[in-house]
Amino acid sequence: MKQPLLIFIAGLACMASFAGELRTWTLNDGKTMEAEFVSVIGDKVALKGKRGELIKIPKVKISEDDMVYIDLCQPPKLDFSFTRQTRQFTYAPLTEWFENDQPPPESLYNTFSTQIKQTSANPYDQELTAEVFVMAVEVDGDQNILIDYRKKTFNLNNENKRTVVIPGAEDLMLTNYIAPSGIRRGEKFAGYMVVVTDLRGEIIAYQTTREWWFEKLDNIRKLPVGKTFDQEGNRCWPTRPKELDY
Repeated sequence: MKQPLLIFIAGLACMASFAGELRTWTLNDGKTMEAEFVSVIGDKVALKGKRGELIKIPKVKISEDDMVYIDLCQPPKLDFSFTRQTRQFTYAPLTEWFENDQPPPESLYNTFSTQIKQTSANPYDQELTAEVFVMAVEVDGDQNILIDYRKKTFNLNNENKRTVVIPGAEDLMLTNYIAPSGIRRGEKFAGYMVVVTDLRGEIIAYQTTREWWFEKLDNIRKLPVGKTFDQEGNRCWPTRPKELDY
């Protein structure tokens, strides 16, 4: 089932990075011109010449490399759907927890999946790469834990209905328990982050449960799965158990 999450969604338009860029265009007949990209209108590409004039050229006359450039100027709009399914793990009776009058651990099996769907109408023929990070947090501490990471390269086309599904971990157990000190310890699910990049490695869209995870993306990308990290996204030791005063 889908879990209720506080989600921040952002489509990062790459058009701004190309705005005002005067470049050399090559046509299939070998002719070249210097112009800025404006837009695609039907089967024509609109350019702005050095003197500000609008130039419309049929797409069939534009070189393959320049068509790649046009695609990168117009990244697709994407919709993300993250799914988390859970099932309870039941501990057998007559274990040490029952014998010591301690409640057994609370353990959940977690299975994750992410769907990415193009919502814009224009075809996008270039390869994309998605990274999916799944996080937990300490029950008795301030640190985060990277519990799953998936990376997939894909294309959005008519054959896959412009939709890709990225399977995540299956039956990943998260557990919390009452320690001998009487304090509850362990980990619990905290959320996820999906980041999509284009051929250049530029981020075109992302979705994250906690915005600061995205702000620390470069550090989080370096983490091994299963390791704890701090508020800067740097690997750290888990929080030490708290000592009770008697």
